[in-house]
Amino acid sequence: MPRSKSGKADLANYMIKLEELEKQYFKRRFQAIAKAEEIKNCINKLECEKEKTFLILRYIRLRKLEEICEEMNYSWKHIHNIHTKALSNLLVP
Repeated sequence: MPRSKSGKADLANYMIKLEELEKQYFKRRFQAIAKAEEIKNCINKLECEKEKTFLILRYIRLRKLEEICEEMNYSWKHIHNIHTKALSNLLVP
């Protein structure tokens, strides 16, 4: 356990640092959640359900392309085509 110059354990400074780090963490987490909501709102404006599903799986749920192929039951090439078309149709402010 770290000790102060007096030889006693000094946890106050560590608690202050921990609180600062927690504030930074929650601030960044809130920003990430807000950005994800903004992206979801853009995705939901698309007309094609396949494109919506793909973009949500890929960019919100962070799935790998292989997993998306399996889940949507499409070939790699078909998923690639959906991805390309979805990105071209996506309007991001």
